[in-house]
Amino acid sequence: GDSIQAPGCGAGAFIESSCRLLHARAIKNKSRSGATLSTRKERNNLVAQVNSAASIGSYDLYFIAAGTNDISHSYSLGKKTSKNTKTVCGSINTVVNKITKAHVKKKGNKPPIVVITPIGRGTKSTNTMNTYRKAIALAAASHENVIVIDGAKLASDTEMRNSRYTNDKLHPKRSWGSSTVANRLVKELNARRKQIYYRFSST
Repeated sequence: GDSIQAPGCGAGAFIESSCRLLHARAIKNKSRSGATLSTRKERNNLVAQVNSAASIGSYDLYFIAAGTNDISHSYSLGKKTSKNTKTVCGSINTVVNKITKAHVKKKGNKPPIVVITPIGRGTKSTNTMNTYRKAIALAAASHENVIVIDGAKLASDTEMRNSRYTNDKLHPKRSWGSSTVANRLVKELNARRKQIYYRFSST
């Protein structure tokens, strides 16, 4: 992920919070501030994050949550089946394939991967946000072991224009992100627990 999920960024990193609500035994967060999906930023992208993760393939559940920085740079979306990592869709496909391959090698089965499209952003139009959300969702959903969650359902564009929930129209406030947004994600995960084939406890 990017700064919205990165440790120590001061934002409401709701994925980690939701994992704690679901009593995860261990959490490994590779998110970095400024990270993109596209590899046009050579050293700070999700392909690089996966390549540097020595323990990749060892976990029960994986999350991919990025794209807002690609929107900032107006990076090309590409086609949903693209393998060109300079495009947003090509990077999603590459990251999913790398995680899947590593997991199969270590555990013998395809892992559940949750892809969260960009959450709301107060500085961009909803039309622009939805264009990227749709492209990321279509590419991700083309993989049988991926579950797609609409980031706008976790934190909407309207909410991210409201100072009650964010200081910069990009990052959820810690108190709101780690509580309200995290609980919304737990609800989305529980609704898909049969797809994830992992029994989450109720919260």
